[in-house]
Order: sequence, then structure tokens, then C-alpha cells
Amino acid sequence: MQEFGGRNGKGQKPVNSKKPYSVGIYARLSVDANNEKNESIETQIQMAECFLQRQPDMCLFGCYSDLGKSGTDFDREGFNRLMADVRLRKVNCIIVKDFSRFGRNYIETGNYIQKVFPFLGVRFISITDRYDSLYASGEDMGVNLKNLANELYARDIASKVKSSRMLQWEKGSYTGGIPPYGYRAEWIDGRKRLFAEAVTSKLVKEIYRLYEEGLSLKELAEWLYGKKVHRPSDYRRYGHVFGQEKEELREWTRGSIKLILTNPAYMGWLVQARTCGRDYRLREKQYVSFEDWSIKENTHEALVTQEQFFRIAERFEKQAVYGRKNGISKQEPPKEDIFAGLLYCGDCQCKMARVSSGKELALGGRLRIYGYFCRNASRVDSLSCEKKYIGENSLTELIKKALSMEFVLRGISPKNLTEYNRNLGEEEKKRHKKRLTELKREIGRRSCQASARYIRYRSGEIGREGFTQWNHDNEKKTGELREEQILIEKRINEIDIMTEEQNRFLRAALKGDIKEISKEMLHALVEQIRVFADKRVEIIFRFSGQEFSRAVGEADKNGRAI
Repeated sequence: MQEFGGRNGKGQKPVNSKKPYSVGIYARLSVDANNEKNESIETQIQMAECFLQRQPDMCLFGCYSDLGKSGTDFDREGFNRLMADVRLRKVNCIIVKDFSRFGRNYIETGNYIQKVFPFLGVRFISITDRYDSLYASGEDMGVNLKNLANELYARDIASKVKSSRMLQWEKGSYTGGIPPYGYRAEWIDGRKRLFAEAVTSKLVKEIYRLYEEGLSLKELAEWLYGKKVHRPSDYRRYGHVFGQEKEELREWTRGSIKLILTNPAYMGWLVQARTCGRDYRLREKQYVSFEDWSIKENTHEALVTQEQFFRIAERFEKQAVYGRKNGISKQEPPKEDIFAGLLYCGDCQCKMARVSSGKELALGGRLRIYGYFCRNASRVDSLSCEKKYIGENSLTELIKKALSMEFVLRGISPKNLTEYNRNLGEEEKKRHKKRLTELKREIGRRSCQASARYIRYRSGEIGREGFTQWNHDNEKKTGELREEQILIEKRINEIDIMTEEQNRFLRAALKGDIKEISKEMLHALVEQIRVFADKRVEIIFRFSGQEFSRAVGEADKNGRAI
């Protein structure tokens, strides 16, 4: 291979011998298409490492890879890790096998290469394309043409996939994931068809019959629990319909029952293509207008008649209209919930839910009243709890009195309280950073495992079905870890700002009578609020533990004001 990255345009070696370039090698492999041969992740990395060995001004920092990821967007785990290290100045040179491994989106790829990387001071090298941003010309016409070709290829693949799916819809083939409750899916003559299951289909018919006779969603949930019928998710988990000894029996949610009562699949219709990406570049779910849905009638056995289905649909519509007329669906935005995340049931430990009701005033107008109740009070399963309710205004007044009393009894000074709060913030950051390190290590380990398993699959050591299932589970778990990583990184960035904001409210609260209480102040002072069935309320303050008492005591010994 002719050298193009280690010397400048005049054929001179770099002057700096301290290897100023810290390199990140990036490799990507999408799923196989039409059994075409693709270079493995390992091959791409080896090619980049061989190139790197001939560059005296470069040293390898790390390798980043994405297996089974499309190049049409940049929301990839390996790429995100690479960019995180770029922003931390750990990597200032990126090497890829070719432009298509980096990305197939013409606009986004060009934006990174020609705008983002130069702004961050990052050198970009594509080996087989013989491109090095350090010596590239201003026009970069060749780069633009290659990126455009890659995007056109991705667009063509996306178009073929969409056409294939539309053909399945026209044939009346079910293209969804898990079949609706009451059906199973089988491939017959090139079409995925729905067939009624023996037991669950009878339960669906009973749900429709009982609801049409007047039972509410809550009463239907109680009826199903009384019959010991597993929820749909638990049915798939246990493999049978009715609860058996030592199995947990959980109450059906109202949403699950309503989904059955409003799904046209039960009258033999397939309504598909309700959501999709507007084009191949959009991975987020997009809603499609009703006129563009794929609707096929009589594609499989119906469990209810069309007349029965539409009678129930009309009943739901009447309920919605009644709700709008009686102010259940309000136009004005709801009042901020200052107790969100703090209020728990003291008996079952679940978070309490907020509910609102309207009250007509004598002089006209409408007053909105808020309160909190235990969600589990209406359950009929083992999670059932005693009924309890507390009004928001009563709870607010109670918190004000308790805070004022706490400050007076403890003799807390603003300085000690804010210092302790700041130390808590630092301790929280340490815990998050430790967890962040564990997550990155686990994500990296799973990425290496995926590459190794893919090589075994391509070599024929493991079958396609086994690899596909393992890869699906691995991607799901890795995605969960990545989501947790993003949340923790966001939390770390917010801690300092939140701590200072909390301290500002703490100083205001310690000055005396608390006339108003905000969400920020409440969360700075209170750890948790528990409401019990005997109308007892327990407030756990953030600064009432032994650690704070010890901190105050040490401050006293050092001569600082308390």
C-alpha cells in the first residue's frame, strides 16, 4: 500500500517525535444483506493497526466498534464512546477502513468530517479511500461523492425493505412482533397468519361480552383476577393461561384490557403501518395519517363480530365526549407537582399518585383541587393496600410547620447546612462516577464478546439462529446499560448546579417563617414523605441523620458558628 498519512505534502517527516496523535480506530459492521460478504470487525481493526504501525507520529489509544448497526444514523454505542473520548481530549485522530464504515448518511458524514472534527482539532483518516484530513484540499469533491454514493446505497436498501414490507401488507401478512392476546402466528405459503388459540381466544370473547353487558374496566380486571388468569406478559412468561401454585398472580391493568377492546384484529382485520420512519434517516417512531394505514379485512379468524366491535368503540367515544364536556380533559396546563418523587404510601411503599377534581364556585368559575392517593388501594391482588388520601393544601401546610419546627429545635446555621449539602453533592458524584466506570467496562466487554461471536458465526462454528438470538439479547442489555450511562452522565453534570440552587433555597428557609414553598426548596430539605392509613404523616428530612449531627458537632469544635 502506498503511504499517504505519515508524511506531509512535501515528503517530509513530522518534526514532533513525541507522537502527538492519540488514535481511536473505529469499525462498523451492519447486518448481512443478500448474503454479501463484508469485512469483519476484526479485519477492519487489523487493517487500521497495520497502517498505524507505519506512522511514527501516532499511538493507539483504543478501538471502538459497532456490530449490527446501520450507517444511516450516528446513534451507535461504539461511536458515542469514541466521541466522548474525543471531547475529553483523549483521542485527536480517528482512523477507519473506508467512509462507508464511518457512516452512510451523506449530510451527517460530511458534517463530521468537514466541520465537527476540524473544530475539535481531530485528524480523520480513511485508509482505502486514501483520505487524510491533515492534507486534504479545501474542496474535498472526492469525499463528497463517496459519501453521496454511500447514502444512495443506504437509501436503496431502505427502499427495498419498505417495498418488501408493503408487499407483505398487500398479501395480508402479519408483520408485527408479538401477536395479539388470543392469537398465535404461523408462516404458511410465504405469509405470516394469525390463528386463534384455544383458551385465550375464549377469554377475549368473554371480555367483549362482559364489557358490552356493562362491566367497567376495573370490574373486568377483578373478574380476570378472580378466574386466576395471568396477565398477557405473565402468560408469555409462564407459558400457560391460569395461575398455578407458587406462581405470582398479578392484576390486569386497565390499559391492557382497553387495548383488547379496541384492537381491530379481533374482528378479523389487520391494521398495520400506523407508525414508521418518514424516510430511511429517521429511526424514531413517526405517526402515519389514517389515510395511509394498511387495512386488510377478513385476513384471519374473527373472535367478535364487526357490529359488536363498533358498538364498544362507540361506547368509548361517548365516554371521551362526556369527559370533555364535564371538564375531565382540561385545556389549561396542570399545576406543578412539588411533591413529585417524594410522596410514598407508608404501608406498601409505592409512590402516591396525584388526582384532581373540579369545584364550581358560587360567583362563577371553577376551582381545581389536587390530592394524593395510594395506587394500590384499588388492586385486588397481593399488592392491594388500604385506602388513603391527603389533600395537597393540607400536606403543604403540614410541611411548612414541620420545617419551621425542625430548624428551631436543631438550631441549624445556614453555613453548616449548605456546606453539608455541598458535601452530599460531591459524595453523590463519586458514587455516580464509580458506577459510570463499571458501565463503560461492561459495555466494552459486551462489544468485544459481540465481535468474537460474530466471527464464530461467520466461520460456521455457531448457527445463524443461535447468533441472532444471542445478538438480540446482547443488544437489548447493552442498550439498557447505555441508557443508564447517559442518565448518570446527565446527573453528574447537573449536580453542581442543583446543589447551588438548593443552597440558595436553604438560606432563604433558615431566615424564619416559610410563607411559600417551592419544588426546589422541598427537594433540598426533604428526603421522603410517607402517608399512613391512620392519617399519620412521616417526614424524613435530608439533614436529620447522624452524619449531619456529626458534621455540626465538628463545626462547633472548630469554632465555627452553628
